[in-house]
Amino acid sequence: MVGELGVNATAVVGLGSQVQFLVKFPMTGMSIGVLSSIAMAKGRGDVEKIRSMAGQSLRFSAVVGIFFWFLSFVVGVVSPIVFHLDPELVRDFYNYYFICYSTTVFFSLSSTYGSVLKGVGDMTSPMVINGLVNILNIILNFVFIYRLSWGVKGAASGTAISVAVGGVMMLIAALRNHETKFSRNDIRKKREVQKQFYMIGFPAGFTYVSSGIGRTIFTSLISNLDPISVVAHYISMTVESIFYIPAVGIQRGVATLSGYYYGGSRQRELRRMLIDGSVITFLIMAVTGAALYALGGDIAGFFTDSEDAVKVSDEVLKIISFSEPIFGISIVFQAVLEGMGKTKETFLLSSFTMWLCRVVICSCVVYVFKGDLRSIWYCMIADNVLRAVLMYGRLKFKYLKIDKSDTTSSFRGKVKPQ
Repeated sequence: MVGELGVNATAVVGLGSQVQFLVKFPMTGMSIGVLSSIAMAKGRGDVEKIRSMAGQSLRFSAVVGIFFWFLSFVVGVVSPIVFHLDPELVRDFYNYYFICYSTTVFFSLSSTYGSVLKGVGDMTSPMVINGLVNILNIILNFVFIYRLSWGVKGAASGTAISVAVGGVMMLIAALRNHETKFSRNDIRKKREVQKQFYMIGFPAGFTYVSSGIGRTIFTSLISNLDPISVVAHYISMTVESIFYIPAVGIQRGVATLSGYYYGGSRQRELRRMLIDGSVITFLIMAVTGAALYALGGDIAGFFTDSEDAVKVSDEVLKIISFSEPIFGISIVFQAVLEGMGKTKETFLLSSFTMWLCRVVICSCVVYVFKGDLRSIWYCMIADNVLRAVLMYGRLKFKYLKIDKSDTTSSFRGKVKPQ
């Protein structure tokens, strides 16, 4: 819909979407502290603790939401400078960005209570609610952009309202779940629970902060290229995100099971779950990667009328499609560590690969070798592959120590508890 408003509108919304790595993704990371804590409590069979944590999550989401609401304004003000945005686009960017992020507190509520539900194994409710939010967003975009002719402001308003509705719906869903239904007593501050949330959540959140800053620098490097390459990059990132959604979905399921087995000291099931999760994700991402290779250029055509931008998008999407399976299993490895509460590990490893490949090496590619968008996307592939290798090594040699009896998928036989 935004694509029909022109290349400038697409660039503004694309940039606004990139900035979310600095604001919304860290909030999602912080909520991992809630998911991991509740999943481990469920693994121990501690129902009273689960309800207490569900109540404490309300306080946690409010603190996180308010903090990132203020942060979003700071980030929004400096973003046009960092991204070298054309002066004629700055006003549209501000209109889009500040409306879009006005409901940040509700996003925190949605992310936190989505994690509460996932922590007890309820993946259906968050799926349904997020689906309804997306449908509402499409409807509101249609009304605001086409019927009311609000343009970029309409796109932002549709997103803001949808996010607010989603936050309220997620809280109601948690209150209706018999495992996470909490009382007024549970909301009162319990220092040990809050400490656990933040001890696990902070490193996970900083993982996204570090990655977000890295992505910001990475995107600013791309902004030095010609306008067609910049638009092609934004479009290609959006198209690719459609195809790695299955891995992101599996990520939360794996994190929940990881916390569940780790909390219950069921090491054998944890090891087998890692193998099965990796196999499933690799196969799914191989299929989506092939689809991305075949259809990426056609889908990019929905976002712009520029044939040159579509052509460049098609080329880089074909490049990245071969690494999608590796990217998928890197997500699984990260989810296993996060579910176990080992978020300091994921922070260090993710930050290292991101800054090495997408900042240092990419800077050399752009400024020293005068590389184009294709060569820059090879740096992204290097980041994904290196992260997968390092996280697998950490899991295998420190935490799980997979032996020969675990190398066969449990699809071939029932796994018996220890």
